[in-house]
Order: sequence, then structure tokens, then C-alpha cells
Amino acid sequence: MRIIAIVSCLLFLLAAFLFLLIERKKLSVKKRPHVIRYALFFGLLIRLVLAPVIEGFPNDMALFRFWSRKAAENFTGLYQGDFFLDYPPLYMYVLFLIGKLAGLLGLAGGEWLDILLLKLPSIAADLITGYLLYRAAEDRLPGNWPVLVSAIYLFNPAVLLDSTVWGQVDSFLVMFLALGFLMLSSKRPALAGIPLAAAVLTKPQGLIFLPVVFFELLKRRDWKQLLKTLACGIASIFVVILPFALRQGPAWIFRLYFNTAEGYPYASLNAFNFFSLIGANLKSDSEAFLMLSYQQWGILLMIGLTVFTAILYWKGKGPQLPYVGAVAFSMGFFMLSVRMHERYLFPVLFFLLMILIQTRDKWSLIFYGVASFTVFANTFAVLDRMLKAGSPHIPPGHRVLLLVSALNIILFAAVLIWSWRNVVQGKSQPLYIRAPKKPLEDGPLWFSPEKSGERRTRRPEPKEYAPLHVEKKDFAVMAVLTALYLCITLIHLGDFAVPETEWVGKNSGDSFVLDLGKEQYVDRMTFYCGLGEGACHAWYEDANGEYRSLADMEMDEFYKWKVLNVSQLTSRIRIEVADPGGAIKEIGLFGEKEGKWNSLAFKVRNTDGTRVQGDLLHLADEPDLARPRADYRNGTYFDEIYHVRTAYEHLHRIKPYEWTHPPFGKILISAGIALFGMNPFGWRIMGTLTGAAMIPIMYLFGKKLFQRSFYGFCAAFLMMFDLMHFAQTRIATIDSYTTLFVMLMYYYMADAFLQKSYRKGFGKSLKPLFFSGLFFGLGAATKWSALYGAPGLAVLFFTAKYGEYKDYRAAKGGAKEDAKGSSSPAWMEKFMPVYMWKTMLCCVLFFILVPAALYLLSYLPYLRVPGMKFSDILEYQKSMFHYHSTLKSGHPFQSAWWSWPLMVRPIWYYQGVDLPAGMASTISSFGNPAIWWSGIPAFLAAVRAAWKENKAMFLVVIALLSLYIPWMAVPRSAFIYHFFPMVPFLILSIVYGIKCLMEKGVRKGWIYGYLGLVAIVFVLFYPAVSGMVVPKAYIEGLRWFPSWVF
Repeated sequence: MRIIAIVSCLLFLLAAFLFLLIERKKLSVKKRPHVIRYALFFGLLIRLVLAPVIEGFPNDMALFRFWSRKAAENFTGLYQGDFFLDYPPLYMYVLFLIGKLAGLLGLAGGEWLDILLLKLPSIAADLITGYLLYRAAEDRLPGNWPVLVSAIYLFNPAVLLDSTVWGQVDSFLVMFLALGFLMLSSKRPALAGIPLAAAVLTKPQGLIFLPVVFFELLKRRDWKQLLKTLACGIASIFVVILPFALRQGPAWIFRLYFNTAEGYPYASLNAFNFFSLIGANLKSDSEAFLMLSYQQWGILLMIGLTVFTAILYWKGKGPQLPYVGAVAFSMGFFMLSVRMHERYLFPVLFFLLMILIQTRDKWSLIFYGVASFTVFANTFAVLDRMLKAGSPHIPPGHRVLLLVSALNIILFAAVLIWSWRNVVQGKSQPLYIRAPKKPLEDGPLWFSPEKSGERRTRRPEPKEYAPLHVEKKDFAVMAVLTALYLCITLIHLGDFAVPETEWVGKNSGDSFVLDLGKEQYVDRMTFYCGLGEGACHAWYEDANGEYRSLADMEMDEFYKWKVLNVSQLTSRIRIEVADPGGAIKEIGLFGEKEGKWNSLAFKVRNTDGTRVQGDLLHLADEPDLARPRADYRNGTYFDEIYHVRTAYEHLHRIKPYEWTHPPFGKILISAGIALFGMNPFGWRIMGTLTGAAMIPIMYLFGKKLFQRSFYGFCAAFLMMFDLMHFAQTRIATIDSYTTLFVMLMYYYMADAFLQKSYRKGFGKSLKPLFFSGLFFGLGAATKWSALYGAPGLAVLFFTAKYGEYKDYRAAKGGAKEDAKGSSSPAWMEKFMPVYMWKTMLCCVLFFILVPAALYLLSYLPYLRVPGMKFSDILEYQKSMFHYHSTLKSGHPFQSAWWSWPLMVRPIWYYQGVDLPAGMASTISSFGNPAIWWSGIPAFLAAVRAAWKENKAMFLVVIALLSLYIPWMAVPRSAFIYHFFPMVPFLILSIVYGIKCLMEKGVRKGWIYGYLGLVAIVFVLFYPAVSGMVVPKAYIEGLRWFPSWVF
């Protein structure tokens, strides 16, 4: 604890020194938003580092954790439980979300992530309050002072200790108080009732500030405004308490506040105030002191304080009056009232800084420093004692208690005198703040100018984008990136050879013998399953020549080794068909010696000892391909058992096993099988090539949107090193094809959206629309989820046409105003009949008829199956819709749509078995944290840019939302890989962020540093997505969260 205290104080002093040094040198920053962002970032970073180090105040953290779990279980019945709960209901909404998230992450309680989650709301409130102080100071203080004011709050040890170390929610209360008091001075002061009500509903201490608000509204003599503020507050309270009041009536909220007040009947509960100074800490407030009880003294002193505050308002004036009143009244309440806790002086810090902003009075800054020390000392003493002694209570005669209490009383007396002089007498001693003479006009303090001495300025977004021009260096870069990706992804993609011939059990009771020639120890028997389901049973011959039961052989996999550990001494194994239809392509027998598996030679014979003929010979005709264990390289895994099997069936005119998705994706898999054979490499290679094709497409997409090759490189690089892109393109499922077609349909729509059709000419303007519709059709023929992109395509097309129509109207109006004899643009006459109506007619062909034709053509493999007809295809559509709309079954690795970008629950595809002790092999699918997590704020920036009419970002935002929003309404179980088609647009959002940073002066070195981080994270997690055999401890180290199971 003392180390934490020292570190936080040093950070505060360092921040204050740096900013004061800047002020002394009279440097200014025109673009202060950059500096405040860094202050907020480092404030967040320090809190994220400190928060998990100490669990916090054990009692409070345990209660918050318990309440969060109970809220997640039964939110509306929370206040009816038979457990202690004395907090008002607003913060229960926050704890409800924490409880739900903790459940999704599999947190049991006490983990570092659990501690961080419980502290995160207060951490966020600190940052928001710091930003509010900056905004309030921006128009009133010159130079770096707005950042300085924010920084001395963000890095204040008292603030860090309360929220980040202790884990209390006082920061949440202060955030709402800050919003409320700032809104009182806004254009719509009545809305202040909402955050002020939220403050009261966060902690009962919010009630302390209501008299000040009442006095402020009375002083304005605007009864209408007072009633509106009251109405907003009451309405907010009603909305918050309604879910709980429905079960127990509205009176419960009054009982809650009353019981909370009665729950701590002490003159002082570790609050270093007047009662602690006279030795009444932890004494009952009913005890007598100078003929009256402590409680009665507290009431009398509160009456006097209220009268003083009322007179202060009656005679005082100035914009700082509400903040001075809040300081005087809340500090007096802490010093003179009973039942105060150690942290109840905490809100005063915000109000003192607001007075500094309003008046520049140096005493407000001095009082802020003293109050920061006393708040820190009081909080630290209680927390330190709790962690060391298991009890937070400070003995009445403790030296620190007496000294700090005396200092607090002196501070309070000084504040009363100063507040009267400041707002009643109008006297103040302002700080000498000079406007800077040497402004640093262009960018953050810690970025030095470019070589030319001037920083690059941000270029305005073009209203019309230049057509994509691919240069030789672009081809070279794309070729290098693609080749590098293929080198990485083709490693151990899959074996080229697996057993080809097979035997099928046709009749129950059919049997054969595996003859080893002599008695040998058979430790393991393996068999490679083919097409078809069935079962056999195996017997072994003992030393007496009798057959004894050995094992059941279930043929329930497709192109995968099944392993039976038999461990018997025998010379013969008899296998008998129990359930006909199962196919075996090869059988292997193995003995173990010194940890190594040795293949045992055998011959297949009839039960009477004669040689077999026909298909039985296939059981042992490829002994070199027999394997003692199954892994992903020699067989199928996860959903490959469906898609690969169906691809195989398409090639052999067999009725398809998997029909829940359209056929085109399986047709592409079958193309790889036709080229490279029915083996793991053959059924996976098309997906891998599809993943490789995404690299140059992302390069071209990035260059098209951002008009520079470097941004294309960034987009391709991020796609190349995304973990989900790697995992999904190495497994023979259909999602990689869907993602490719989604990328291409938006890639070509970008041409139609970013460029004017009337400038390109009618024929050229149709080409991108045709290709967009073509790939839309191929996507729909692969997986129905590609259809989710259709609304986005429509929005982009009609938005582009609306923009062109406005150009047409403007040009038409301009032509009318021109003098006679002037010629109109050549395209005007053809615009409506050709570029509008004819183009839309072509789009009916491109986006409806062509996709429909492609969709139907994808079912040609069905029609090649003997006995199947066109009407069967229609029935399949009904069955597909019924399957997806009624699927209710859960899955251990399913995840909610909102959790996908956060990567709460990766999907686990494969786990290696029978590996050496302490080793592991695993394949899972999830994103690169350095990409996905940075993509979230980048996408928010893209949304902001789209709102400001950035066409490139409008396309990215529309595409991602069009693909994402439908999943919010899908009732069936879903998985993180369903987010894969959205990843390219998340990456393009990041590239936009890179572009903005570079235009603001960030050097390429920082960008390369980020790209390097992405590559490092990819290498770090490579074993978890590739099946690479590594120590178990390494894989366990990659499980950053309890919900990351792989």
C-alpha cells in the first residue's frame, strides 16, 4: 500500500512539474485536443496498471462482486433478497452488466480481470470528470492551463486511491454531480435534473448537494425553470426505480435511504472531522457531549451551516457561486455532521477546480492541494489499516487522525472566510496567468516538426475519388505479401496422402481375421473411416485359441483415424460386422516400445484361414499410410466432416450429406479435391488460396479508399496477420469463401459509390455494378449470411445516385442562369434516361436476375445425383429456412453477437491427443487482439467521419453494419467466426485511423511499430491457431481470460 501511495504521489508531482515547465516556457498548443487525449490515455494506462495490483477494500469489493452476481441472476428482484444491500438502484444497473460479463468470461471471483471489471466504472468516471474539467476550462483559461487543470485531477493521488486502488464508486457520484452543475449553466438548465437525480440514485451522499441546487434555482427567480428541473429529476428517478418498484411498491426507495442512514449510528465512522478531533470517532451518536448528544449537536450545526449557505446565496453573486456554495456546504457537512465516512469529502476536489476555472483565484488552488492531502491521508489510513489489521477502524486517539482532523477544521474555517470574501465581498487573489507568446501551432507537444520545419496538415477528404491506378511497385508488394502468407499458411496444411481404397461392411455377421502370424503385444489398433456409418466388433484370440471380446469399432467419422487402445497379447484379431454400411479404408496395428509406436505386420484372412479376395484386400493394402494416432494433418476436424464429405459426394454424384447451406462453397472444396486428391491438403487448399487472394484484394481496397499505396500495404498487412483469417482459411469450411465474395462485392461497389457515373461513361459505369452483383450472387450461393450485405449495397448505390441527381439539378439550374448561347454539360441530356433509369434497370439484372441464376446453377451437383429433380431443390430451400429459423440447440463455444469484437469466447476447433507428456496441440479461431481491439475505437472514428460526409468511411461503416446488424436479431446459436466477413471493414477502419494520425504529424516509425506489434502478437498466438505442438504451459499462458478455452 505504501508503495502504491508513493508511486501515485510521484506521478502526480511529475505530471504537475511537466505541465508547469511547459507553462513557464510559455509554449502553447493550438491543437490542445491532442494533448488532452494523451493525458487521458496515460491516466487510463496508470489506472489499468494499478487496479489489479491490490484487490481494494475487501468488504466493498466483496459486496460489489456479490451484488453483481445477484443482479445478473434476478435483477428486478434484487432488493427483495435476504442479503445486505444498502446502495441505491442506479449503480445496480452497472453491477448487472458486470455480473453478466463476468459470467460470460467464466470469472469465479478474485481474478485480476474480475478486480479490474469491478473498478472499471469508477476508472471511466475519473476520465470523464477530467475531460469535463478540460472542456470547462477551454474557454476560460489560456495556454496549457485547461490540460493542467485536467491533469492535476486525473493524476491526483486522492482520486487514484479512491477509485483505482480502493474500488469505491465516489468517482461515479462526482461524475454525475459535475454534469449536473455544468448543465445548470448551460442553455437548457432544466436538464440538470437528470444527472443530479442520477447522483442521488448512485450514492445517498448526493442528497448533500441538493440544498445548494435549490438555493441556486431560487436565486434565479425562475419558477418555471425550477419546476422543469424538478420534473426532469423526478422523471429520471421514476424510470430508474420502476423495475424494482413494480414488485414492492414505490415506498421501498424511501425505506432504503432511511435504513442506510440508520445503518451507521456513529458520531464519526473514520471521518477525520470535528467529531474525530474531540475523540468521538466510532462512538455512538446517541452519547452525550456537553448536555446534548452528538446527533443533536450535528443537527444544530447543520442548521447553522444551512443558514450560512442561504445567506451566502442571498448576498453572493458571480458565476462561481454554485461551486463556492457546494464547497462550503459539502465541506461543512463532512466536518460538522454525524455518521460521516472517510471518503465523503472527495467531491470537494472537483468543485475547487471549477472555482479555479471560473475565477483564477489562487486560494482555490491552495485549498485544492490541502484538501487533496487530507482526503488522501484519511482514505489511505483506513484502507492501509484494513489490509494490514483486517479492520478499518482508526482508534480515537490515533496521531494521524488527530493531526489530519485538526488540519481539516482549519481548512474548513479558511474556506468559510474565503467563500464569503469571494462571492459576497467580491474579493479574490487571481493567479498571474500570462497568455503565451510562442505558440507551437501544429500538433502535440511530443512530436517534433518535419524536416521542412513544418508539419503536414490534414488534407480534406476528396468529394470525388480518382480511379484506382495500380503501379509496378503495387504488384511487387502484393506479390511479396501473398507469397509470404502462402509460405506461412501452407506449412503443415495437411498430408498429401491418406488411404484411398476401402472396404464396406455389407451384411451383419460378416467377419474376417487380422493374422499377425505369431503372438505379439498389440497395444493399439487404428482404422481410417470412409464414407458411411456403421459398426463392427473386434475379438482377440487368447493363448488357448478362444476369442474374447476386445472392442467396438464405430465408423461414425469421415476420413479420420479412429484409435482403440487394446493392449493384448494375441496372434489373431477377428472383426465382425455389427451394423452394416460403415466403411474402413485402412487398418493399422501397433506396439509401443520406449514411447515409440512400431507398426505390426499382419495379413487379412477369412475366418477359416484362407486368403481373402476383393474389397477385404483394401484393409491392409496401404500399410505405409497407417497412422498410430489421429491429428488434423491426416484427417478431418470440426465442421470439415460435413463440408468435405459433401464436396466428395458432389464429385461422385451422391446425395449430399450437408444441405443446410447452399452448395457453391462445397463445389470450391471439391475443385481442390479434384486437383490434388481426396486428402487433407486437397480439401483445404482452395480455402487457403482464397485467404491468399484476400491479401491483394485488401491492398487494392485500401489504396482505392485512401488513395495511397502505403495505406493499401497497411490493409493487406493487417489482413495477413489476423489470426482468424489464418485459422479460417486453413480449415475446409465455407466461411472463407463467403468473406472473399463479401469483400469483392463491396470492392466493386466502391467504384460506383466513389466515382460519378456520368464522368466515366455509361458502359464503364456498369462494369463495377456487374461485378458487384456477380460476387453478391456467388456469396449468396455459398452462404445465406452473404445476403446480409444486400441492404448495404442498396444504400451505397442509391446514395451515389442521389448525389449524382443533386449534381444534375445544380447543373440544370446553373444552365438556366447562364447567358444565351452557353452550352450545358454533355451528360445532362442523358442523365435521367441513361444514368438513372437505364442504370437502375441494369441493376435489376445485376443484383437480382444474375444472382438468382448463379444460385440455381450452384445446385447442378444435386441434379447430377440419380433420382433428384428440380422440385427437390425447392424443398431443400424450405428445409434450410426451417433449420436456421428453428435451431435452438446450444453449443459450448457459441457466443453472443456483441461479444465478437471483444473476443470474449473464441471457438475451439481441434485438440491434439496422445501427445508426449507436457505437450499440446490446438486449433482455435479468434482475432488478433492488436487488430480487433484497436479496431473498436477505430470504427467509432470511422462512424464519426462518415457522419461528416467522408465517403470512404461511409462505405466502410455501411458495409460493416449491414453485415453485423442482422446477427443481432438472429435467435439461433452463433459463433465468433460469423464475424469474419466484417473483419476486412474493421481493418479498413484501422487504416483510416492510421491515415488520420499520419496527417496529424505522426511519423511512419510509429505506424511501423504498430504493424510490428500486430506481427508479434500473430507469432505469439501462432501455436494456438495452427496446431503446432508446443509445451502445454505455453498454451496455458495464451489463455488471457478464463473464457478463452483452447
